[in-house]
Order: sequence, then structure tokens, then C-alpha cells
Amino acid sequence: MKLNSKELELKKEFGKPQELHQRTKNGKVQNWKIWVVEKGKSELPEVHVEFGLTDGKKQTTFDVIETGVNTGKANETSALEQAYLEMKRKITKQLEDGYKTTVEEALEEQAIDFSKPLPKELCFYKPKNKIEDDKLAKLEKSNKAVLVLKRDGQMYLARSSDLGDIEIWSRKMDLATDKFPHVKEALKKLPKKTILLGEMVYQNKDGSDNFKLASSICRSDPPVALEKQKEIGKLKYYVFDLAFLEGKNLLTTKRFSERRKELEKLNIESEHVVLATIFKKNCAETMEYVEKKGLEGLVVWDDSQLIESKNAFSFNGTAQRPNCVFKRKNFKEDDFIVRFDPANKIGEYGKGKLKDWIGSAFIYQILDGKEMWLGKVGGGLSEELRKYYTDPKLYPLVWTLKYEFAQPGSGKLRFPVYLRDRTAIGDKTVEECLMSEEIIAARQEEEENE
Repeated sequence: MKLNSKELELKKEFGKPQELHQRTKNGKVQNWKIWVVEKGKSELPEVHVEFGLTDGKKQTTFDVIETGVNTGKANETSALEQAYLEMKRKITKQLEDGYKTTVEEALEEQAIDFSKPLPKELCFYKPKNKIEDDKLAKLEKSNKAVLVLKRDGQMYLARSSDLGDIEIWSRKMDLATDKFPHVKEALKKLPKKTILLGEMVYQNKDGSDNFKLASSICRSDPPVALEKQKEIGKLKYYVFDLAFLEGKNLLTTKRFSERRKELEKLNIESEHVVLATIFKKNCAETMEYVEKKGLEGLVVWDDSQLIESKNAFSFNGTAQRPNCVFKRKNFKEDDFIVRFDPANKIGEYGKGKLKDWIGSAFIYQILDGKEMWLGKVGGGLSEELRKYYTDPKLYPLVWTLKYEFAQPGSGKLRFPVYLRDRTAIGDKTVEECLMSEEIIAARQEEEENE
């Protein structure tokens, strides 16, 4: 079979089996191997995967790739091209999940070195997207729920190095100290080998958070960021957790309330550094207050548990979501792939005075490697934003949307509303928009009768 140029190019990179390795909880090594068979028993291209423990029984699975995608378009692929691309996607996913290219690397213990710059792949935990009502009720009944105000800002960590130098790092591990000299000064007495987790926030006069202004400053180069803060006011650093204290990992050794006590002992609050607000009321009353004040929501901690070591932080660029920390919002919120190309029946122009601008775009999340359509969004866009987002060349984008719920059967979002553009911020990619557990569960439910 003669291969075309694209097939040959992909075969050059992925024509040989590739093997990855991961250390298990028990200290053993899980091996994972993948390869493409150009013409398998099915007479079609196949993607084969073998996995199992070293010296253990191996299991093998394979997928038959019957056709390519995007037939008739410029980015059309053949079945063989699609097989190699699927192999590439699976390898990327495994690497994101912590697999390594050598056994030695998989067995190597990774730790934060306070004498060196933080690695780009370092990623601290994130809360799970929601907490079930029955779980919340049990936590409140046993007095194990800790309710923390969630601010609408940009995540940053502050570190005191082994020499006591104060550094400020973005979520993507870019050094950003020069943007926030006022925060650096406020934290100058932070003990050596200490790491704080927090958000840079801009607070409006009414007490609500202004994410747009905060992100505008955070995205700017240091001179511009300093000038903007000189004009409109300095960002505050809202500290929500104490990850390391004098070199000791507190995330896996102390419960949240214990870490909070240690954080308060540091006495770092000032005009520019604020500790996260903790509420003493029950969740229902607190959520009423949050909604009334126009705040983002809550983070709910299960204070009966420690964070497992595998979930506290990772070195694979992917944030883990521990089973002891959750978001609580009146509206659900998640990130979605957004596409707009009316010429190809993807999205629609508006009506009336909006007839020349975007009316609605299509939204998707990824399930099993494929983008699944979850409806349309047009709410929340100002006229200025509609004018800007009318250009199909801007897409695909990643938008944060809030919505009431995912509809049973289809998973379509009910009342989706635009909140922000994650692509513009640069902190989330299309490939990271995996379908949430809540939407997967909704898709599996039977459609309710009208």
C-alpha cells in the first residue's frame, strides 16, 4: 500500500511501538505500550494497546479505525492518518496522567527543590466542581464542613526560597514577581522554604470581584502591569492555603483547619495580603449571602480528611482534584470548546440589530477523544464582545460558561451564559476541555417526557 505524504510523516514519528511507565501506589511499575497496525485482521488500520505490571500478566486491546475525519475539507485525514493521530492523542493523555518515558524516571521520587526555579509542569490541586447535597449535609451535621469564600481572580503561588527570597509564580509556573512588588514586600517575613496558594484579585467598590481587570493586569508584561495598577489600584493577594511551611508539606500531613491555624500564625495580613474568608453559618445561609453580594461562590472542605499525596500536586501539568475539597455555586460553571462558523452551519448570526454579529456559538466538551456538541451559547455577550467574536478565524476558543444544569439524555446546557474567555487569558487549551462527570451522568439519563 502506497502511503501519502501525511501518512509517511506520521509514520516516521509513530511508526514504532512506544512504551510508557508509571509508578503505582504500591511502588510497582505499570507498563503501557501502543502501536499502529497499518492493516490488521479487520483489513483496516488498528491502534493496539498493551498494559500491565512488569513481570505481570499483560492485557491487549485495539481500536479499528474505519475512516478518517473532515472528509472534503482542507484538514481531511485518511483512516491511517487518523490511527496515528489517535496513537499520538493517547500518548499525550498518558503523559498528562503522569506516565514517564523510562522506568527509572517513573520510580524517581519528585519533590519541590526550594533552591531551584519551580518546574513548568508543577501543578497544585484544584477543588472538585461540585459537592452532592447529601455529602454536604453529612459534613455539616458532623461539624466537618469548612466554608471558604471563593474569589474570582487569577491563581498565583508565593514562595520563600531556601535563601528567603520572595517569589510569585503564576498557575503556569511563570515567574511574575516583578508585577507585584507590593505583595513581595508584604511577604518579606515569610519563613524560608514556604509556599502560599492564593489568587490575585481586584475588588470593586461594592466588594465584588472584577475578574476582567484582574486578568488584564495579570496578562500584562511587568511595566504595563505596574502602570495599570498605578492607575486603577493594586491587586490584592487572597491566600487560601498554606502548602509548605519551612520545607514541610502540610497539604498531606495536616487537615485544612490545621493548615489555616498555621497560616494565621504567620501574621502576614496587610493592606495587600488577605487571608481567605471562612464562614461560621451553614451553607444555605452562606450561599444566600454570597449571591446577594455578587460573589463567585464557596470552597467546601471536608475537614475529616487529609489530601492524598498523589492529589496534592503533580509534575505532569495537570491539576488533581482531591476528594476533600469542592466548589459550591448557585450556578454550575465549567470550561467549554466554542466554535463559530455560520458558513458551515456552526453557530448562528443574530437577529434585528445583531444580524451582522454573532448570535450564538456552538459549545462542546471532549469525551473519549471526540468533541461532543452540548448546545449553543449567546447569553452574556455585550455588543462589544459580539462584534469582536463575529470573526470565525478566532475559533476554536475556550470559554468559561455558567449554566443551570445539563439536560438528561442530550447533556445540552440549560441557560448557558458567557463568563470569560480562557483562551485570551492563556491558561486553558481546547484539549483540556474534558467532559465533566455531571454532564456525562446527564447524558446517560433517559430524556424526561414533556
